[in-house]
Amino acid sequence: MKRRKFLVGTGLSATAGVGLIGTGAFSQVESERNLTIGLAKDPKAYLGLDVADTPNGEYGYVDDNGRLRIAMSDENPSAASSPMGLGVNSDATSWFQNVFTVCNQGTKEASVYVQDDEDWPTVPLGEGYPEEGKRRLDFHLEEHRQQSILGEQNAVTLIEGSCAMISVTIRAHSLSEGDQVLAEIDNQVTINANSFD
Repeated sequence: MKRRKFLVGTGLSATAGVGLIGTGAFSQVESERNLTIGLAKDPKAYLGLDVADTPNGEYGYVDDNGRLRIAMSDENPSAASSPMGLGVNSDATSWFQNVFTVCNQGTKEASVYVQDDEDWPTVPLGEGYPEEGKRRLDFHLEEHRQQSILGEQNAVTLIEGSCAMISVTIRAHSLSEGDQVLAEIDNQVTINANSFD
């Protein structure tokens, strides 16, 4: 009996040794393993998105599905319980400093930006509007109005464990009450984070 146990042990050891030196002795391996991937609400996800702890943070909220939403309209749940208005001024440029935060809660440094879209609406050209040709809505790093994070070329680097506040500029020139600033892109924005390898 002892000899049999010894031979089995040696056989296992030899197989492991062959695998370690990479002889390619097998053609295919299929191995089942347990995998757990947790879905987290935006504030707790690896790319954490949350309302800023500032007065302008009231323009954002985390919906019932745990996703960050920015609503400068009567759709915002805070609108009924605060002195907040129901929209931005028409034919005006509005700046909202530090509306939400983006946090790198992953394990590597990341490049973060708002994805650009060829259909992103702009202020009409040739009609005499201020800031014609500029994006109707832009996102900026903190108080830096000239530092857009719209488009990969404007990405900001966040080290692991760090956060940045994001400000919003809205140019409502040529729009009227009831119009949506980002109707051309279905009022949806994508925030990308690419980690450095």
